[in-house]
Amino acid sequence: MFNAVRIPYGLSYYFFPIWALPSGQAAYLIPESARRLFDAFEMPPSTPILTDPLLVGLFGFFLWRLVRGRAHVASPLATTAVLFGLTLGGLMLLCALAMDHRYRLDFYPLLELGAFLGLNVALQEYGAARLAITRRVALAAVVLVGVIFSHGVMVLYKITPPGSAWLEFPNGVAPGYRAVLQGEIRKLRSGEGAHL
Repeated sequence: MFNAVRIPYGLSYYFFPIWALPSGQAAYLIPESARRLFDAFEMPPSTPILTDPLLVGLFGFFLWRLVRGRAHVASPLATTAVLFGLTLGGLMLLCALAMDHRYRLDFYPLLELGAFLGLNVALQEYGAARLAITRRVALAAVVLVGVIFSHGVMVLYKITPPGSAWLEFPNGVAPGYRAVLQGEIRKLRSGEGAHL
C-alpha cells in the first residue's frame, strides 16, 4: 500500500504535474515501468501552486523567515513540531498506491497553518497600513489566479471519467479532454444533459 519509491511521483502528481506532459512518442512523461507502481493516477493534473497561490506564497514566506530566524512566533520549537506532525499525513499520501485528486485535501491543514503563520509574520513586519498599492495589486492578482485556476480544475474534475490517466486518456491530456469536451457539447446540443 505504501512505498517510498513512489515519493518523487507523488510530489510530481500533487505539486508539479509535469507527469501529464507528453514525452517523445509517449503520451505521458511518467515511464511505463513506473506506472506499475500505482493503481491509479487520477485526472485532472493540478497543483496548489496555481489553485491556491496565496496560501503557498504565505507558507513559503513563513518558512523563509523561520529558517532565517526572523519569524516571530511564541515558540519556534513547538511551531516546527506541529508543522512536522502535519507533514506526516501528506508524506504517507506521497507513498500511496493511488494518486487521487481528492486526496489533495490532506495537504491543506499543513498549508493553511503555514499560511496563517506567514500572514502573522507579514503583518508584524509590514503592517496592513504600510501595504503599498503595488503590493495590494499583486495580492489581488495572486488571488485572481487562484480563483481562475480553481474553477478551471473544478470543471475538468466534473467532466473527467473515473480511473487512471493512462487508461482513460491513453493519447494524453490534451487529446483526452478535447474528446471529453466535444462529447459534453454534443450532449448539450442534443438535450441529453451534460456533466457541466
